[in-house]
Amino acid sequence: MSAAFATTQQVRELGEDEARFIGALKLVTAIPHVVIPKPSGVPLIKRMSILKRRRDISSEKFQSEWFDIHSFLVKRLPEVKGYTQNLIFDRAHGRGSPAEYDELPIDGIVELWFTDINSIDAAFGSDAGKTLMTHATEFIAEISTFLVETHEVV
Repeated sequence: MSAAFATTQQVRELGEDEARFIGALKLVTAIPHVVIPKPSGVPLIKRMSILKRRRDISSEKFQSEWFDIHSFLVKRLPEVKGYTQNLIFDRAHGRGSPAEYDELPIDGIVELWFTDINSIDAAFGSDAGKTLMTHATEFIAEISTFLVETHEVV
């Protein structure tokens, strides 16, 4: 990847073009941790969330809570079809310009797959969903959630 984005004329032109329609590009690199494999060939809705840990929680404690306890609680949700945790390990302002944590405070990105909106509501409205979200407050300061319609590209 680094070689592909080495300083060449085409990469500079690409960066200039991106700036015109994206603005200030911010990048995160993550390690995926598949907890419940997403089925393929089935139309699903993805619920994505960007996570920011509490200030009093270290990155090591965040990973432990999220991978060891929270993943177990997600498995108890009714209707969930897939679950991937993406642990952020690098941040940058565009290509080749590293960012400090305080400049881009993202610790994880959640991917949860459901059949439809009603199944999302059922999952998070259940007792298991309430327990899950109560646990989240123990190590997460901020959760920004988006619904995404997914399409498989062959």
